[in-house]
Amino acid sequence: NRHLSYTFLGFAPENKRISFAASIGISKISDQYIDEFVKGVRGFKNISVREHEGADLIKELTGREATVLLDPTMLIDKEEWSKIMKKPKGLPEKYILCYFLGNISAQRKKELDSISQIHNLGIVYLNTDDSNEFQSVGPREFLYMLAHADLICTDSFHGSAFSINFQVPFIVYDREDRAEKMNSRLNTLLKKFELENRKRENIELKNALDIDYSKSQKVLLN
Repeated sequence: NRHLSYTFLGFAPENKRISFAASIGISKISDQYIDEFVKGVRGFKNISVREHEGADLIKELTGREATVLLDPTMLIDKEEWSKIMKKPKGLPEKYILCYFLGNISAQRKKELDSISQIHNLGIVYLNTDDSNEFQSVGPREFLYMLAHADLICTDSFHGSAFSINFQVPFIVYDREDRAEKMNSRLNTLLKKFELENRKRENIELKNALDIDYSKSQKVLLN
C-alpha cells in the first residue's frame, strides 16, 4: 500500500527514520493493516507518540518501547503564539468558540445555545459550513480566536491542547460521526494535565467557566 509506505517514511533508510510525538489515534489496528503496521514501525530508529494507548499498541504488536510526549504545539507558550496571532474581522468581544471536527447534531446545537444563554455569551462557530463567516480563517486568526474565547466547546485534540496552553475554559465532547471513537490521545492529554473533569459528562453547564489550571500549568512547565 503506497499510502502506508509514505506514512511510515518508506522512502527513507531505516537508520534515519524517527517519529516525534506521532499520533495513532486509535487503540486497535484493523487486521488487514497489522502486518504493514508492524513492518512500518520496525523501520523506525526511534519512536515517540502522543498517547499511552498508542505506546501500548506498539509494544503489543512489535515489542518496542515508545516514549509518550506532549503535542508539539505545547512546547511553546501563549506569549510566543501571541506574536503571530491576528484578530479576525467581526469577532465579538465575549464569545463561546465552537470548534468541532465532527458533525454537530440538532441536540448538541440546542445545548450550545443553552450554554450561550446561561453565560450571556455569543457563539462563534468554526469549521461548519460555507455560510459561516469564520469558515476560511487562517492559522493566525484561528489562534487568536482560541486564545481570546471565554469558553471553547470542542471534539478536537488541538482545540483542547490550545485551550490548556492558553488557559481558556473548555468542554470536551465526543465526536458524533464516528462509529469508532478516536479519543485515545485526547484521554492521554486530559489525564496528563489532570483535567478529565472537562469531559462533557463531568460538567454542569452552569459551572462551565469554572476551571483550575494550577496543576496543569505545573505539568506544562515541567
